[in-house]
Amino acid sequence: MFPIYGMASMIGEAYPLLKKFPPLFRGGIYGAGILSFEYFSGSLLKKHKLCPWDYSNARLNINGLIRLDYFPLWMGAGLIFEQILCRRQ
Repeated sequence: MFPIYGMASMIGEAYPLLKKFPPLFRGGIYGAGILSFEYFSGSLLKKHKLCPWDYSNARLNINGLIRLDYFPLWMGAGLIFEQILCRRQ
């Protein structure tokens, strides 16, 4: 799990390209990126029966791998990660 969530450090690499855009747009990009990475890494883990999460019972799930209702939370998390990772830029 830690390597998956450690990929949030990529926000530091994307920030110089995105800093001219408003926070809501940047948050949307971060949220979509986090959900995409969670989906693809979950797909790979599920294929090998190693996926530690299962959202199948959630209302807005996609293949039990991601929850679309988490999108606003991931947007906020991305903007928080941005503040932590990009203080000097």
